[in-house]
Amino acid sequence: MTHNSYLDIVRSTLRRPTLLFRRNFDELMTNTFNPYIAGEVNSNTDIQFMTDEYSCAEYVVEYLNKSARGMGNLRHELTTMMQEHPERDYTDQLKALSIKLLNAVEMSAQEAAWYLLRQPMSETSRQVAYIPTVWLTERQRCRKRRQQMAREGLDKNSTDVWTKNIIQRYEERPASLEQVYLAEFASWYAKANDFVDEEDDVNVDGEEDLESKPAARTSRAQNQYRKRLIGRVYGTDITTWTKLSIINEKWFYYTYNSATNC
Repeated sequence: MTHNSYLDIVRSTLRRPTLLFRRNFDELMTNTFNPYIAGEVNSNTDIQFMTDEYSCAEYVVEYLNKSARGMGNLRHELTTMMQEHPERDYTDQLKALSIKLLNAVEMSAQEAAWYLLRQPMSETSRQVAYIPTVWLTERQRCRKRRQQMAREGLDKNSTDVWTKNIIQRYEERPASLEQVYLAEFASWYAKANDFVDEEDDVNVDGEEDLESKPAARTSRAQNQYRKRLIGRVYGTDITTWTKLSIINEKWFYYTYNSATNC
């Protein structure tokens, strides 16, 4: 076989301009690499030359959709499974769906071990406190739950069925928080009965609350607030306050008139 015949055989399988690198027999299992990048990152690399824009876009799309392969078949299997077992209740259906989805998810061995150990998948250092500063007619409201209505002694025909937002709670704040402005109130303070563990929070006046019975929450004053603590470390309360929550609100722009001071 001549060299030209060999090139013709290689070209017969190509549909677009392609770069082929000359390799020795001992380099057949080595990916294309750059010596400088390989020395800096000290990891496996696979570098390719892009001869046109379409090749670059195709590679990026294929890489992003790599984990979504077979999702169409998975949805079809889920639909078929729900149709074949209509007698299952919602709990059994949810368990079956969860197993199907977990078996179809592609993840690394490290991520799988982390998931099986039930370690937290994400952590946040900031909370977001939304202040509905929009017009009163545009504010959204949440309906009270039945447990809350029963705790407050409200019947099903009561009109007091909407929970209070942060602005309403700020208007009803105690006299000791009179000098606290709205953003500070939303960032630092919360209702005392909003805490799950009462040993992890402190009263506004700085004195520790030694009550530990959850039933004691209902006997507190309705407008009692506490500063929030980070939590406990080895049985000791941390005296550092929580980090400020990020305020999310809508800003209004207006024109200042010097004649009317507004």
